[in-house]
Amino acid sequence: MQAWMHRDAHLCTSVTVLISVLGLIRVSNTVGPPGFSLASYYGDHMVLQRSPYQAVIWGYSPRLGDVVSLTIPDITHLSSTVVPGPGHLAGVWRFTLPMVENPGPHNITIVSSSGTLSLHDILFGDVWVCSGQSNMVFRMEQINNSTLEIQAALKYDKIRVFMASKVQSFSALYDLHEVSTPWTKPTKESLRSFSAVCLFYAMNIRDSIHRPLGLVLAAWDGTAIETWSPPDALTSCGLRLHQYNDPKTGVSSLETEKKWFVPGAHTVLWNAMIHPLLNMTIYGVIWYQGESNTRAEFYQCGFRAMIQGWRRGFSRSHGKTSPEFPFGFVQLAPDRPSHVISHFPGIRWQQTHGYGYVPNPAMEAVFMAVAMDLPDFDSPHGSLHPRYKKDIGWRLSRSGLAMAYDQRDVLYQGPLPQRIGVTGDLLLSVIYTGEPLDIRQTTGFEVCCSPRPVSDRTCSDLDSSWLPAAIEGHRGSEFTLDITGCGKIPVTRVRYAWRESPCQFKACAVYGRMSGLPGPPFMVPVPFEKVDCDDQL
Repeated sequence: MQAWMHRDAHLCTSVTVLISVLGLIRVSNTVGPPGFSLASYYGDHMVLQRSPYQAVIWGYSPRLGDVVSLTIPDITHLSSTVVPGPGHLAGVWRFTLPMVENPGPHNITIVSSSGTLSLHDILFGDVWVCSGQSNMVFRMEQINNSTLEIQAALKYDKIRVFMASKVQSFSALYDLHEVSTPWTKPTKESLRSFSAVCLFYAMNIRDSIHRPLGLVLAAWDGTAIETWSPPDALTSCGLRLHQYNDPKTGVSSLETEKKWFVPGAHTVLWNAMIHPLLNMTIYGVIWYQGESNTRAEFYQCGFRAMIQGWRRGFSRSHGKTSPEFPFGFVQLAPDRPSHVISHFPGIRWQQTHGYGYVPNPAMEAVFMAVAMDLPDFDSPHGSLHPRYKKDIGWRLSRSGLAMAYDQRDVLYQGPLPQRIGVTGDLLLSVIYTGEPLDIRQTTGFEVCCSPRPVSDRTCSDLDSSWLPAAIEGHRGSEFTLDITGCGKIPVTRVRYAWRESPCQFKACAVYGRMSGLPGPPFMVPVPFEKVDCDDQL
């Protein structure tokens, strides 16, 4: 059963189109026409963003010019005025709170001539948005040992969760049309259906940071990055935006909207599931998506542009989010149990903007988790959906602690290649940065042998000149590769783990001996030298 909902940004009323094999159905938790009320994503048990940022609380009122007051005992007392909302939306009121250090819990009271609103058990901590497609949607009840893991998660009572409903819209909405799970403390019911990656990430962060965490899940299975991107992000990468206007009337129509039942049209999830959140102050975002994008050449520009678009949106709206908020992502995990290349290696590479690692000069304040060595070929949810979300959440939290919380003593990424060159005797020397290496198998590297200079057509993904190069002579952070297969033909490129599913579970070739983290995949020219951590692979 699936549903498609659209709420025009300029109207207080909404039209809901519900489609299923059973016909029309009713959906609960739909946000109704606003009277004197809070916006959709405020409620008891929520987390508001703590200092050094300022949280925002806003809502609706039908009485323009009315004075609204907000009180947090021992913290602040503020007044505001109801002003016209966007378009023909009812009046809105808004408060920008002072920086709050005290985590609480707090009670908040909002009063106007229309009545009184109350928020109870409110914490001040860090708010993270968790977004993407099916592997971010992947629920706690679907993971390995789900009963035990859910029970263990219940003790994290300072982690609160919220889930937006799956809604798409052709125009940017000012508020969420529908809420799937209002703010709640951890309960068995709420955690069973919540994102496993998002929750494991937060629990690991909480163990080190010891502050409340609010998790806002806005994700949809099977969706491409274009659906989550603001319009300027797509046009900056050369995409022509889809047109949704009815050719007869020149305006968006119900019949036109029905045609886009499956989210595939440009910007529709940005419009309906991210744009409404822009008035919320957040700390950061984690993202798990890419399986539905098959054009690796677009993803390099598109992913970076989407991150930049989200940062602009959150920082320039009424929220007080940092314009450089941390953005973490999961590099694509394996899929099929075969040696096919497919588009996966290219997407993994472009997720880093062609650097092989993050952060880098093109993707600042970005962090990632490598997941290419976590196959789950027997997953009952399909091999595209590995159940090892606990491992992924832990790995992502390592880089999150280092990059988002400046804990530089945390080992947060696997080894990176530092220097590669032919040493004679048909051997290729490979030196990695940082910690000593844990070599778990001797395969996974390939070299391209070509008498021609490297170009777009030589040493590409599918070029037949690629030959396996086994690891030999490992010592510390370096080893050699056997390139006898090339004979007297020059070695022009080397690549690592360039497969859709490059290895068995935690059994790729290169890991850090101390961190246990895998080295990421790469493809670089020979000879190669990486001067420092900010240079491109």
